[in-house]
Amino acid sequence: MKNKVCAALAALLLMVGGTTTAQAASQDECAIWLCLPGGFPSGCSSAASAMRDRLRDFKPPLPSFSSCAVSGNVDIPGGGSVQGSQMTHEYGYATYISSYEVCGSWVESGPPKNRTRRCTEWNTVPGHYEKGRCWVDRDGNHDPEHCVPNHGLRYVEVYMDGQLTGPTHWFEL
Repeated sequence: MKNKVCAALAALLLMVGGTTTAQAASQDECAIWLCLPGGFPSGCSSAASAMRDRLRDFKPPLPSFSSCAVSGNVDIPGGGSVQGSQMTHEYGYATYISSYEVCGSWVESGPPKNRTRRCTEWNTVPGHYEKGRCWVDRDGNHDPEHCVPNHGLRYVEVYMDGQLTGPTHWFEL
């Protein structure tokens, strides 16, 4: 897996270095493929800006990988080569799930026919984001449970050959 990541990154670096011109994407847009899985570290501000511009223009957060990649085999440092990997991304809406309590331990009491259960220990599930939107029906029921309407983000993930290459990137538009 590491060799494939290195190969794909090497292909992108060759393109960014000017050995190949991208069909439709700029160098900054192609750099999103490199920078996003690492959370836009130092040196990636132009890629982060390019992603924001793409989103503002109602485009997907990343250009197509084929418009950025160098075709053919890529040599791997230390020997060997890898034929072009399949790079994809997924993006969409995310909703905020507010913190809530769940029972961590139950105790039963009473005679067998009238046994009752009560919670003896409560655990807090901290607030977090989940993929998808928050829906509230006419009765006020939330789907997913505990979601907060109008308090969402967007997310994007980068995949190589079906494997997530870094953490989910959450962002506001």
